[in-house]
Amino acid sequence: MGSNKSAKEKKRFVSAIRKNKPVPSWAVLKTNRSFTYNFKRRDWRHKKIGDSK
Repeated sequence: MGSNKSAKEKKRFVSAIRKNKPVPSWAVLKTNRSFTYNFKRRDWRHKKIGDSK
């Protein structure tokens, strides 16, 4: 991907980076292990940003 991106595109990519993180350990403990895994986690090889599948 080229380095020339609009501000709108950059904002979208930064948002996707932030969302692609595991659930913090303190949150797992606080919810009594009801949330142990971020099911919206995305792998760069298998699912691209914006894919509905």
